[in-house]
Amino acid sequence: MLDAAEAHLGADGTLSLDSAARAAGVTKPGLMYHFATKEQLLTAVLDRLAARYEQEMAEAVSTLVERAPAGRPPAGAVLGSIDRSPSDGAPEEGRPADVQAGAEAGTHDAVFAEATAPQRFLAYLEWAGRASLSSADLVIFADPKLRVALTQRWQEQVDRWLDVPAGTSVGLRRRLLAVRLLADGLWFDRASGLLETSAEEAGTLRKIAVDLLGGDI
Repeated sequence: MLDAAEAHLGADGTLSLDSAARAAGVTKPGLMYHFATKEQLLTAVLDRLAARYEQEMAEAVSTLVERAPAGRPPAGAVLGSIDRSPSDGAPEEGRPADVQAGAEAGTHDAVFAEATAPQRFLAYLEWAGRASLSSADLVIFADPKLRVALTQRWQEQVDRWLDVPAGTSVGLRRRLLAVRLLADGLWFDRASGLLETSAEEAGTLRKIAVDLLGGDI
């Protein structure tokens, strides 16, 4: 049912219990046995999208961490202006101090905790350029009655991915923001169908991001 609902949402741009039931080939009462309201249905679709995003982002972050040259200082430590040693108990710049403290534990929190902020932001850009996206990724945020609740869920997920630790220098924060805006724009254009990037163009965007972050990811 959710496969059909997501496909219909991406193709038609709207979703109701009636249209979702027709797309799934079931009766409306049959659909409502599982999803009593449109809000429940859209929330379930968003949960699927969020889980897929989470898995793909975790893989992108893990790849970047594994590719980092052995013995090279973390990007945040190179770019930052904080004079601290790892043994003083303070978080190194660009790395979350404790992503699970005071928050719900995500399934991939440990993966994100292993990466510096520059690595996570660059992974976000790489993911935005290659993820399988459709208008369904945008439409669920446009429903006038559910937009606030659904966008809040998405914002919480992105905030966890792109946490910028306290103590990060102003200069690094601004460069991270620039990389995020590159990724946000790429994600929106690809999801809306306004623009599709080639592998060469995606590589150029990545190089720009690496240059912004100092080239040491």
